[in-house]
Amino acid sequence: MSNTLTNLAADIYKAADVVGRELVGFIPAVTLNGDASTRAAKGDTIRSHFTRTPTVNSSYAPSMTIPEGTAQTVDTKTVTIDTYASVQIPWEGEEIKHVNNGSGFESIYGDQILQAMRAITNTIETYLWSTMYVASSRATGSAGTTPFATSFDLIALARQILVDNGCPAQDGRLSLVMNTAAGAKLRNLAQLQKANEAGSTSLLRQGVLLDLQGVMMRESAGISVHTAGAATGADINNGAGEAIGQTSLTFHGATVNVTGHKAGDVITLAGDTNKYIVATTTTATDGELVIN
Repeated sequence: MSNTLTNLAADIYKAADVVGRELVGFIPAVTLNGDASTRAAKGDTIRSHFTRTPTVNSSYAPSMTIPEGTAQTVDTKTVTIDTYASVQIPWEGEEIKHVNNGSGFESIYGDQILQAMRAITNTIETYLWSTMYVASSRATGSAGTTPFATSFDLIALARQILVDNGCPAQDGRLSLVMNTAAGAKLRNLAQLQKANEAGSTSLLRQGVLLDLQGVMMRESAGISVHTAGAATGADINNGAGEAIGQTSLTFHGATVNVTGHKAGDVITLAGDTNKYIVATTTTATDGELVIN
């Protein structure tokens, strides 16, 4: 004969939830100025000075007097704090007492905080990606093809674009942020897995992507695929072309196919091997096409 203890038996709870975090690559790759951002309210504008290239004086005569300098204009760039992110986690006193009879408030609340930080981080990461790729100056590689299938030459080609544009490349802050598919291709390259060639076993043993070509390798789960516009056949300036350095291109006779040219599209020009990024969306058949 057995005792009936059904109403006295307690449920067993185990704090077994593990909050996974997606890969973050853009957030640690951007340059931060924490002092300025902490003093800014939503809607405030932060200004930073921006110096121009000076005029080089190639002819001067020795003199006993100090020559007068050439006047310069110092420009500014602005950043506006226009986006905030928050997660509210409401708890009532009676609810805390209730869950303390089971899993425990500390366990549940701790996981809620982890999930909140995960969600906010993912939001920022996705925002940075969507903002950055449409502002890129030029592109390299093949659209729709995962890079690093056979080599990491594209890293050197992407770096070349940056240094040709005058980007500082010796301060150790260049980053290449890729999705996990590109990361897998890079990890599979034999020359990076061999310790005698890579100079380390970090990738082979721990899967750590080491710096290559002076560029920090990062992965992000926030990278999505750009859906390109379907415009074709634009005639730039009636075939006469535009001046070198021009970023607003007069075009005619484009076939827009509804979507036209979209911000973030990669375009090529006849007689030019560069791949340019469209800065602003247009569905016009004639007008101005702005590139970064």
